[in-house]
Amino acid sequence: MIVREQPDGFIMIEQDHHARVSGDMIRQWNTFHLPNSPFQSSLFLAIDQHDGGWKAYDQDPFWNDYHQVPYSFTDFPNPVKTLLYTNGIENVEAHDSYAALLCSFHYTRFLLDDNQLESRQFVSQERLRQQRIIRQLPEFRFDIFMKHYGLLQLCDNLSLFLCINEPGKNEHPFFKNGIPIPDTLDCFHGKSLEITWKDNHTLRVNEFPFQKDTSFGYSYKWVTKREITTNGLIRAYKQSSFKQISFSIVS
Repeated sequence: MIVREQPDGFIMIEQDHHARVSGDMIRQWNTFHLPNSPFQSSLFLAIDQHDGGWKAYDQDPFWNDYHQVPYSFTDFPNPVKTLLYTNGIENVEAHDSYAALLCSFHYTRFLLDDNQLESRQFVSQERLRQQRIIRQLPEFRFDIFMKHYGLLQLCDNLSLFLCINEPGKNEHPFFKNGIPIPDTLDCFHGKSLEITWKDNHTLRVNEFPFQKDTSFGYSYKWVTKREITTNGLIRAYKQSSFKQISFSIVS
């Protein structure tokens, strides 16, 4: 869950909804930035589904009793993350092994430096999965794969920028210096995408990555603190209706 606290409540965005924005983005990407590969459809699937493991957990959000806020993806306990990460990768692998390989690399990166037993077991498990999948893909090229992985990271971060910041603002520490461009994406000139808000619903990007000016939107729920106090977080969340917000990204 992506959570933005406000004085009277919380903006709550399900991880899978954020990931779908990433999937919409890669489908509008300038083909100049896409490597020639037989795995392009797998790339699109991986970006679209890279947070699918969160789906069931976000239906019944968890309450952080220490901080008195809903758990977000940034502070969700890592031992539980390993379960949802594994489930998400396995669901993708049931449809496309190359897409699952991308998701496996993506999830593993987050837990490499965590010494908890569950995290170390997850990383070891995924290293074996990655080796197995690579052996099964005769057309696999590591250099192209790393470009694909860079595109997953960039689309993920660009979508996250929209979801984690209040409209018209760039206050979250993740992106104070722009959206980092992975080193493998050498088609870009700089080290980061610089975002400038023209208004609360229009952004300008310095190294424009899309085919043309385009729009994206996501679903969210507004859950008041009063409702949470009265009904508990899960009931308050389920009783809240989804709302929509959209943004235009221009060159």
